[in-house]
Amino acid sequence: MKAMLMTAVKQPLAVREIPDPQPGPGQVRVRLRATGVCGTDIHVWHGELPVPLPIVPGHEPVGTIDAMGPGAGSWKVGDRVGVSWFQGGCGRCVYCQKKKAKFCAQPKTWITNGGGYADYMIAEAEGCALVPDNLAWDIAAPLFCGGFSAMSAYKTAKPQVGERIAVIGIGGLGHLALQIAKSMGHEVVAITNTAEKVKDARERLLGYINDELLNHPTRCAEPETPLFDDGWIDSLKILQLIAYVELMIGRNIPDEEIVMKNFRTATAIVQHFGAK
Repeated sequence: MKAMLMTAVKQPLAVREIPDPQPGPGQVRVRLRATGVCGTDIHVWHGELPVPLPIVPGHEPVGTIDAMGPGAGSWKVGDRVGVSWFQGGCGRCVYCQKKKAKFCAQPKTWITNGGGYADYMIAEAEGCALVPDNLAWDIAAPLFCGGFSAMSAYKTAKPQVGERIAVIGIGGLGHLALQIAKSMGHEVVAITNTAEKVKDARERLLGYINDELLNHPTRCAEPETPLFDDGWIDSLKILQLIAYVELMIGRNIPDEEIVMKNFRTATAIVQHFGAK
């Protein structure tokens, strides 16, 4: 099969012919139809996330199952699937035994099985999810990292009916988080200092953005910077929130705790400072 190999840090990926992979116990082989390019792929290419080389990158893959190993469960050849980054744990460590496999020190991922920049890839059967027939491949692919991350944050935050949600930044994850929250019936506020993203946000009805805040970034620290039609928010609290999350990341706090604190605090900020 053809594959895009990363053979060295900060060097162009190389097209190579390599043997077709064969699924082992509990695995499936996926004929790839599309694979997204994630910001983390860039970190990998720069060597900021070390991986064994050579390697086939790509962790937002979608395609059809074309071969199955023994014990691959209820999957069928021809199933449309996507594969997540985390595909399973080792099954033996303390976290796996506690049913917290996502903290496993030896997880099964695209790094161990090979990524999606190829004709085929191997995936753990438990790491696959069905893709609806009416969802285009190129739309589905980014959902298996960016979409998964944004939805995980939403579910971890456990927002209640009627709560207003603020999303900081309208990047690859942020625009998905906005759409998810909006589709769940929340009033959504998009916080950004990038003027180019305002038009897209308004066209998609993602949230409310104050143009004055974009034109006068120094006003972010003022205690009564207008942000909502019906009130205001102390944007300094948002800056403090970002600093807090960065501090937690530096302390190696589990991601789920960072996400929970991030979204809960952002929601609380809007609730408590959103009405003057």
